[in-house]
Amino acid sequence: MCGICGYVRLKEKRGPSVPDLKGMNETLVHRGPDGDGYFEDEGIGLANRRLSVIDPEGGWQPLYNETRTIVSVFNGEIYNHGDLRKDLLKQGHRFRTRVDTEIIPHQYEMDGDRCVEKFNGMFAFALWDGKAKRLVLARDRLGIKPLYWALDRDWLLFGSEIKAVMAGMARKPEIDPEKLHALMRFQYIPGRATPFRGIHRLAPGHLLVVEKGALKEIPYWALPSPENLEGRTKENLQEEFLALLEDSVKLRLISDVPLGVFLSGGIDSTVIVALMKKLVGQEAISTFSVDFEGGKNLNETRFAEHVSRTFGTRHHRLTVTPGDLDALLCALPARLDDPITDPAVIPTYMVSSLARDRVTVVLSGEGADEIFGGYLRYSLGDLMERTNGRLIRSAARLGNMLLSPFPLTLRIEKALRAASTGEEAVRHLELVSVFSGKTLSSFFSTRSPAGTEEMEFFNALFRNSPYRGINRVMKADLVSWLPDDLLAKVDRMSMAVSLEARVPYLDHRLVSFAMGLPSPWKVKNLKRKIFFKEAVRELVPDLIIRRPKRGFDLPLKEWFRGALRPQVEEILAEDRIKETGILHAKEVNLLVRRHMEGFDDHSLQLWSLLVLQKWLEYYQ
Repeated sequence: MCGICGYVRLKEKRGPSVPDLKGMNETLVHRGPDGDGYFEDEGIGLANRRLSVIDPEGGWQPLYNETRTIVSVFNGEIYNHGDLRKDLLKQGHRFRTRVDTEIIPHQYEMDGDRCVEKFNGMFAFALWDGKAKRLVLARDRLGIKPLYWALDRDWLLFGSEIKAVMAGMARKPEIDPEKLHALMRFQYIPGRATPFRGIHRLAPGHLLVVEKGALKEIPYWALPSPENLEGRTKENLQEEFLALLEDSVKLRLISDVPLGVFLSGGIDSTVIVALMKKLVGQEAISTFSVDFEGGKNLNETRFAEHVSRTFGTRHHRLTVTPGDLDALLCALPARLDDPITDPAVIPTYMVSSLARDRVTVVLSGEGADEIFGGYLRYSLGDLMERTNGRLIRSAARLGNMLLSPFPLTLRIEKALRAASTGEEAVRHLELVSVFSGKTLSSFFSTRSPAGTEEMEFFNALFRNSPYRGINRVMKADLVSWLPDDLLAKVDRMSMAVSLEARVPYLDHRLVSFAMGLPSPWKVKNLKRKIFFKEAVRELVPDLIIRRPKRGFDLPLKEWFRGALRPQVEEILAEDRIKETGILHAKEVNLLVRRHMEGFDDHSLQLWSLLVLQKWLEYYQ
């Protein structure tokens, strides 16, 4: 696991001064505290920060082919590098290290750009072909590892985080207020855009090739169309799934440093612990979890401890307090230059910090809900889709009239808004939005239309989808919510403490398999993850199978009305909001007042506004 950055000149003539490669790389020290490496030649620069996981002594980057005409820097892991190495050795290639990174220049020699199709892993890499004068940037299929790029003067700049790209730019990029509208609505900015004009994300499953001054973005992977399952029984498919998952976990145990598991006490992480225990035998596994002070109904301690006792793990637990939230809110802008307003960043950071004191690599359960149907919104969407549309919209209007005099939870508000529309993409967006599209604009001082690009982005996901039923919604989440929120959050918060997080459920083979299963096998009659739970029933304790799903929910409502009230009112004070000039102070203060006086629970919206205000104060 590492951080990478670099530049390439787009014009053959000598342009302005060369970007400061060392300065760019130093912004990524947290991603790779064990050392750095550089390659610079006329018009090209590559750099790397290293976190040593495989071949700690020998795997220093950049790495080359035998003739040193091809050079690469890499962030992530290629789990099948052992098999690829054997094939390359048979074809006459020679290696000087055991590290997976060295596979890249050799496989590129054999297959060109298509080399990436052979890699099973999480990765972002840059490769310079010295003979062809050609730069290739690549990002893994599901977007587990990040990569950003920008054009500045006569240069293309790239990096694992926005801060590395910005460090190489001649001037500070402008903030795009329209993208902040999207951030407030979805908790993240979907697609290729970022909050800074001119800085872009490389899309998952894509290459960006720079040759002769021209840029070309090339897709190399997309979710395959569902297979015909005629003649295959559910039992056979469950056996195939378990074999795929066990192989995925096995591949992700490859390491020369200690490993552990994030254990929430939910079914996804418990399955990983069970399979890991099966594979490592008597070796003790380290597991890590967090709970919340004052979050009696949110804590999962007893479930995590039950799993630990069942499988004999060395379990470590940490309690998150309002003081932790206050301290980390101040630190978040520097860690999240591409902002995310999902409150789960806090427990993710805390559990990562806890784990890093004892291990260097953890396995985590992200992705299972997105491919097997674990979220409540999938159940609600399925119900709305299978129910007569006119009837459910009439019920929604009636519900709005009956419930309007009373405080509503955000979940009920979103369900009522979603039920009021017959458009699939709009319904999905209402279920995932923190602010509704109609009310969001009142919180911004800039009244320009916003959300058009994001709406078209989501419409295209549904319009072009080969899937049916709730699989269409899951596919949309795999392309947007997963890489741009969930995986980005895990990457930034784990790498902030130099911890590598691996996600077995997001092996691309497993994702393709799961997305080929019929929607009713996953979600039906408000039941969720049906196929998954049936398949793993023999692996995990019955208590874990039967327990209701719970996410990383914090007791924000109570904390904001209690221990953190002074901080909320200070950060969202009228003078501070007016100074940044993006938010509308009157509307924000009304929201704060209604929450503090107990009229409504606006805790999630308030958290989003707090994160945005702190981010604006840091980056403006």
